[in-house]
Amino acid sequence: MNTKFTVLLAAIASASVASAAVANTTTEIAELKVLLDDVKSNLNDYVALAFTPDSGVSLDTLPAGVLDVGKALFTASDDSYTTLYANVDFDGVSSLMTKLPWYQSRLEAPLQSIANSN
Repeated sequence: MNTKFTVLLAAIASASVASAAVANTTTEIAELKVLLDDVKSNLNDYVALAFTPDSGVSLDTLPAGVLDVGKALFTASDDSYTTLYANVDFDGVSSLMTKLPWYQSRLEAPLQSIANSN
């Protein structure tokens, strides 16, 4: 198992997105929170997927900015990492989520709820 990837996912999962950078929309931040909460609740699923050949999910395929946020979260002592959200490819995050095998069972309903509330 790749410890670096596991640490990254754990760091991302422990993030609080409440004070996210203003440059991002409320919807983007809410969608990211759905993903982070799912990672936190199902870390083993994400780690296993990352090490499944041909899954399309690996450190190399993470959307731009996500790895930087993960690294910053791992060492953060405050919420200054939220400034990095301006560098996150939120379209890439949305695309990644729809490719996850559990998208329909765990992510689709909360994401739809966000879309309907806007």
